[in-house]
Amino acid sequence: MTDWRERTIAEARTWIGTPFHHGASLKGVGVDCGQFVFGVYRNVGVMQDEQFPSYDPRWMLARENPFFEDLFRARFDLVPAPELATAMLFRAGRNYCHIALVTRVQPLTIIHAASEYGCVIEENAEQSTRALRHLDDALIGRPKGFA
Repeated sequence: MTDWRERTIAEARTWIGTPFHHGASLKGVGVDCGQFVFGVYRNVGVMQDEQFPSYDPRWMLARENPFFEDLFRARFDLVPAPELATAMLFRAGRNYCHIALVTRVQPLTIIHAASEYGCVIEENAEQSTRALRHLDDALIGRPKGFA
């Protein structure tokens, strides 16, 4: 495992238990899924100046909206399968709207800020209430410039 991957996973685990709060980005205080992933990468120097943009928490409900997919494709190089410390972007309905970090490949384990659990958790993706239904069409990406 390369250094950036080790640092990313270690940093992500320090966020476990941080309460879910839309639009927040403070470890131990509150965070949403996008702020969590970008915050972890920023803290380890992978995305130094990247900020996750603010958005309405209901943006994905009204209509097809490529906001999150476009953001992901602009900042990540797509890879065909999960790798350690890569990001996975999940689709729910018409839109990609939830992001997580891969902490283990077999079994696939992710860490994410999950509204349904109310905090940042690490879990087996194949047992996740959110991820399991959406694994087949998830986008998987490595931060641009990192191999």
